[in-house]
Amino acid sequence: MEPKSFAVLGEEFTFRSSAFDLFNPTSTAPPFFQVFDESFLSVLGPNPCIREIASNSTFAFAHEAPIYDPTTSEVFFASNNGGALGMSDLEHNNVVGKISLKDVDSAIAANQSTVNVPVAFVSAYTPVLQIEN
Repeated sequence: MEPKSFAVLGEEFTFRSSAFDLFNPTSTAPPFFQVFDESFLSVLGPNPCIREIASNSTFAFAHEAPIYDPTTSEVFFASNNGGALGMSDLEHNNVVGKISLKDVDSAIAANQSTVNVPVAFVSAYTPVLQIEN
């Protein structure tokens, strides 16, 4: 989708009324990938899908700031900062975790119906780095 097609929407357009409303300028039925730059299609490949690969119902460990490191085939991310599943507050910082995409590939190749690869945490509270996102 060309970003210019939704960057200026006119006076009669109503934007999201809530932070929980999805930005969906194409009115596509979820789940879907929003592609705003055609080069991202080479990342998705010809048959992209959405699949849960790691989960923890008691901790929002993969909240934001994902970074892929192609040299190690790992994805790094920051946990939620606060909230019921954030496990952070004034005395406890959020954390950075990572998963191995090699582990993900192995689990999917084994035809596991439920994939839940281990998450390694690579940071802990430090007074120097207060919020990791």
